[in-house]
Amino acid sequence: GWAVENYLSPLPPSLEAGGTARVNAGRNDCLNVRSGAGLSAESTTCLADGSSVKLASGPIVADGITWWQIEDMGWASGQYLSPIDD
Repeated sequence: GWAVENYLSPLPPSLEAGGTARVNAGRNDCLNVRSGAGLSAESTTCLADGSSVKLASGPIVADGITWWQIEDMGWASGQYLSPIDD
């Protein structure tokens, strides 16, 4: 018979506060972590491509960018973060 479950595809994982993410800066670059959500906030560190991080809160949109707070570090652009299944 016909069942809805046979026609639904699972949603791809998404970033969420409390979740884990991997840095995807690309080209062996690093991802700037800032003291606040926004391009004018001071860059406090740079995370290596491939690093795993815990997301503390977010998202917040500032300067046209979606920012996520990385636990015990600061804020980073979600454009360069990919969710990891815990």
